[in-house]
Amino acid sequence: HDTKVTFDEIKENASAKIRQQMAQFGMMEVSDEQVESIVARVFSKEEEVRRVSDEVMQAKMLQTFLSHAVAAEQTVGYPDFVKITFSE
Repeated sequence: HDTKVTFDEIKENASAKIRQQMAQFGMMEVSDEQVESIVARVFSKEEEVRRVSDEVMQAKMLQTFLSHAVAAEQTVGYPDFVKITFSE
């Protein structure tokens, strides 16, 4: 499906998470400059860039899978559910 992650998507994800964490501590009015400064510090570590990139890719892959998956609803009793779920 040619799923790719761009640096802008990685940066947007990191910015959103930083804003969310700051809001949890009551800091609702955070300037873009403050967020960008924190993102720059976070992204100074290669492993953090990779971690956020992986997070964005996982979200994209999940969205792709969900948009192409076909769910079949089935009503079963408990014994049949156990048999279906745990059968080998």
